[in-house]
Amino acid sequence: MKKRVFCKILASVALLLLLALLGGCGKERQIVKKVHLSEPYLITFSGLSYENDPEACTYVRYGIDGQGNILLETASYDTEGVRLEAGHLYIKRGEGGYTHYIDEGRGYVLASEERIGSSAINAAHFQDLYLFQLRLNDATTLHENAAFEEKGQSVFLGRTCTLYTVQTKGVQEDTGEKYTALYEYTVDAETGGCLRVSYGILGEGQEHREKSGFVCTEFDLAPEDFSTLLS
Repeated sequence: MKKRVFCKILASVALLLLLALLGGCGKERQIVKKVHLSEPYLITFSGLSYENDPEACTYVRYGIDGQGNILLETASYDTEGVRLEAGHLYIKRGEGGYTHYIDEGRGYVLASEERIGSSAINAAHFQDLYLFQLRLNDATTLHENAAFEEKGQSVFLGRTCTLYTVQTKGVQEDTGEKYTALYEYTVDAETGGCLRVSYGILGEGQEHREKSGFVCTEFDLAPEDFSTLLS
């Protein structure tokens, strides 16, 4: 369990380090200009460390179906290594807002009779929605004073994707060791959505270490009606 917590923290640190490393002065460049993603969709992002073990990974699953219903499911680990899972389903009721259902391990049940608006949903799940958007838009990150290169195309999750690498160089303050930070991106060619980021540090004469990142495990642009989860 502690290893899982460490990997989650490491992935978060890696993302913050990316912003710090690429935040210097220089010519402004971007991998893609903007993500063009229209509703409906259902997307799941998982921690790269657990790509081959979906049951063990942290994840955020978010989507809006053709009827306007909203699904948000998450899994994470607390500081004691306890797995925390939450499922939220918001069924749209015409123009009268949404009805909230929650899944605490036994299927979706009514959470409240009170109708709520979209602003209240966004406020209640700000952190999870921020993480989701951060990952989806990772390839639109503004890169300054960093070298990136297009590496060709491949198929990932049945989608045509463009592969990119981003490299920055630096020196460890405490040891004086030179290093290269390498980021490998897989970007959906149609929407510009970032489907995978792999991060690692290369020291002098060493292989990449501390590899982490995230991966999209579900990218569905035609999801079924989420209300079927209630049956």
